[in-house]
Amino acid sequence: MEYNKIYKPKKFDRFTIVPNVIFRHKGISAAATGLYCWLFSHEAKTEMTVQFICGHFKDGKDAINSRLKELIKSGFLVRKEIRKNGKFAGYNYYLNDKPKKVKPTAAEKTATVKTATVKPGPVNPQQSNTNTNYITKEILKKEIPTKSKTPQYNSTVLKAFPHFVELFPIQY
Repeated sequence: MEYNKIYKPKKFDRFTIVPNVIFRHKGISAAATGLYCWLFSHEAKTEMTVQFICGHFKDGKDAINSRLKELIKSGFLVRKEIRKNGKFAGYNYYLNDKPKKVKPTAAEKTATVKTATVKPGPVNPQQSNTNTNYITKEILKKEIPTKSKTPQYNSTVLKAFPHFVELFPIQY
């Protein structure tokens, strides 16, 4: 039996006509649509492997595999595993001109159980000012040290600070 082949409807064999349904199908990525069109451009029974696809595109193996899985999930592509003497030999890819309904696997059936979602709290909750120690001009004059072991401020800072205190109301 042949393996690593691509199969498509015979009416699309010698030229590339891409069914419009792939472009109108919602929920499929542009990359998967492009891969589908590229696969359709090959003649039937052309040898097709993931390595061959990777050699054409600059995407890696994982990206190509995820796009193939997307096409399989949407029903545009069927991938059948071929075994030779009980050992894996490759895949055959069957392109569909209409999306086929794909039966979900057991893992997908259990994954479709909806869970309750919890609305997360805000990342930066609104804060309130709990500081009741208001600075007034009188307190400011008393608390600025003149000659002590605490840090000394130059005259520009000492002149500018009262101005900034006046810019904000006492509550802030």
